[in-house]
Amino acid sequence: MKGFGEPKRIKSYYSGGIYMRRRRSLTETKHILISWFVLSFLFSYRYLILGGVRSFYLFFLISLFTVGLGFVLHELAHKYVARFYGHWAEFRMSIQGLLLAVLFTIISFGLFIFAAPGATVIIPAGGIFGYGISKKENGIISAAGPITNLILAFVFFVAFLAGNLYGLYFLALLGYYGLFINVWLAAFNLIPLGILDGAKVFSWSIPVWFTLAIPSWAISILFLAGIF
Repeated sequence: MKGFGEPKRIKSYYSGGIYMRRRRSLTETKHILISWFVLSFLFSYRYLILGGVRSFYLFFLISLFTVGLGFVLHELAHKYVARFYGHWAEFRMSIQGLLLAVLFTIISFGLFIFAAPGATVIIPAGGIFGYGISKKENGIISAAGPITNLILAFVFFVAFLAGNLYGLYFLALLGYYGLFINVWLAAFNLIPLGILDGAKVFSWSIPVWFTLAIPSWAISILFLAGIF
């Protein structure tokens, strides 16, 4: 893509009978950083309304860490699983996605975060020969992101329990917020519509989709209802 900087390093590797070129570009880094900061702000927006600037600063710092892990590792999971199958993959932000995220956050007063500021773009290794990614590969690549979020959610849940057990307020708060963000990222992306991960996982394997989506949605509803 023009206008976003040249690749820092280009390396060839052999896959599927052809040589592909692996790139680590400034474009991807820039897009991830912008999306990360925007999402961190949006996940903190509700606390700006409810608690003022001081509360917003605290939750923005927490969001930078929890969203940083959840969002960045989600996209990197897509990327490296795709590369495992021999495909080129990099994250690209979407201006439309970012605007929708901001719009939904403002309209809902921070209760609904449209967590799709972009996507990992994949170019199939065999695209030039007329074949691309199989349904199974696409499903596994798509499932990698939400699975990563659910693993992180469990880690943050343990941190939440440990913080409460030992009276460590900040650790408990970090764990609680990290659990919410990662469950929400998984739940939102598992909606089986459009270009979201859920549509590709559902198309590949309905049982796998149910296994990932139902717990994610159930826990998210508990959070939004104020029960958890």
